[in-house]
Amino acid sequence: MRLAVIVNEMSELDVDGHILDTSEAMSLVDELLVSIPAGSMSSAQGLARFSEAVGQFQAAGATHLIIATFRSNPRQCSGSIARFLSVVDSVTLAQDHDFGRAIAPAAGRNLAAKKRGIENPLVEQIMFANHILLSKMDRLSMDNLRTVGEAIHPINPYAEVLGM
Repeated sequence: MRLAVIVNEMSELDVDGHILDTSEAMSLVDELLVSIPAGSMSSAQGLARFSEAVGQFQAAGATHLIIATFRSNPRQCSGSIARFLSVVDSVTLAQDHDFGRAIAPAAGRNLAAKKRGIENPLVEQIMFANHILLSKMDRLSMDNLRTVGEAIHPINPYAEVLGM
């Protein structure tokens, strides 16, 4: 198994990309890690960068892809990449989105208003994942983690929700 990672960073500072870059696991010079800052993977520039990254990963022999947001073009990932693991920040869902319960209704309101808010990529990363990994579990109680898991499960009842 060769794992590739796309970080769809929500801020322009690319915090998550730099955290991975300084880890022992991966580096931004690694052919299997790409960071797309400013949370705009669904913009024209983001889609172009996403397509480039998928081609780069396939050329490098990637078999699995971890991605923060996947809505762009599923056909781009046909072929050798078979699984999507999405890392979801459980603290952000708990603190900013009523333990995850508010993201699907807010994303629906955004779609009805023909706009995109932060909730849209949050929902999309859950919708298109085969596995959902809740991060920052050490910062929430087990009851709060259970609430987050129960809130996001209906968005994609077929994905396995795991913790880290």
